[in-house]
Amino acid sequence: MNVERRLIVFIALLTEMAFFMSYCRPALAADGEDWPMFMKDAGHSSFTKENIAPPLKIKWKFKTGGPIYSSPVVANGKVFVGSNDGSLYAVDVKTGKGLWSFKTDAAVVSAPVVYEGRVYIGSKDGYLYALDPEKGTLLWKFKTKAKITSSAIAAINWVYFGSDDTYLYAVDLKTGKRKWRRKLRDYKYGAIFSTPVYKDGVIYAAGKNTLVYAFVANRAAKRWRFGIGSPAYSSPVVVDDVLYIGTFDGKLYAIKTPSKKPTAKWKKDLGSWIYASPVVIDKKIYIGTKKGEIFSLNVEDGSVIWKMKLCNSINSTMAVTAGNIGFVGCMDGNLHAVDLDKGKSVWSIAVLGGINSSPAVSQGMVFFSSKDGNLYALGK
Repeated sequence: MNVERRLIVFIALLTEMAFFMSYCRPALAADGEDWPMFMKDAGHSSFTKENIAPPLKIKWKFKTGGPIYSSPVVANGKVFVGSNDGSLYAVDVKTGKGLWSFKTDAAVVSAPVVYEGRVYIGSKDGYLYALDPEKGTLLWKFKTKAKITSSAIAAINWVYFGSDDTYLYAVDLKTGKRKWRRKLRDYKYGAIFSTPVYKDGVIYAAGKNTLVYAFVANRAAKRWRFGIGSPAYSSPVVVDDVLYIGTFDGKLYAIKTPSKKPTAKWKKDLGSWIYASPVVIDKKIYIGTKKGEIFSLNVEDGSVIWKMKLCNSINSTMAVTAGNIGFVGCMDGNLHAVDLDKGKSVWSIAVLGGINSSPAVSQGMVFFSSKDGNLYALGK
């Protein structure tokens, strides 16, 4: 290798090291009581140290102008949620009073992100918006070539998200300028519904094109791609160098991530479309299926610890509390609290519409939204 080439490689390595070292805190909420992104954080932990146990009651509900598929997030005393009426709403955590709303030109089905003093939201109008979380005023907007249904994540100084134009984007948080984009290979299913995940300087993303990708987060260099044989609506989770993701054809994959040639550690057929995302805690995986079943599996070999029939269909990703209670919604309109040690539902509450969204747990309360158009807060 000549001197010039060595210098180029050395500078690239220094840049990458600086990017990683600047990330001296994990990609979690700035406040431990907040839940500011889909599945809580950029690492998709979906876990809170708060010990919230049922029975709970409805503390308040907030009505929007359309069905809600968006998952709520919580930050700095506010709950943020999108609606099919095309708006993003900010609601007071304690009172349920609407603080402001921001209107886009199409339905908002993705979850918002609150990070570094701003709130970000994608819309089916094809724009990612950055707003002032106190006033709801527009700071900037970034246009893609198709609708956005993928929720975004934020880490370091960038926000990452997918669009139905089949590109994965990295956008500067402050300016709204594109840092990079990578096209996920076209396929008959197209689009990106799954939310990317950040882990140790790498962005992992999946599309409906039956592939999972790993990219260097600060420069879009592709590390690898891996075939999972079926479209992904489920979002990936990476724990201890293993990526877990569910597929349309009902398979749950565990993929070893460290090398440039990833390998399947195991895969398990759960018998039904997996729309929800896996939650990995203490060497166990919890995942719901479109058949309405919940599974607990061993991370080492995918063996089933327990499974239970909960309801008619599950799209919702579970939120887990310190008491090992998992809150999860069902398309029949019931929100359940599941004892994850015993594998049984210990409490539920019914609302008037199906629950597609994933709950957020914060400030001693559980927040979820429904196709009945309401955002709900549950507490003691």
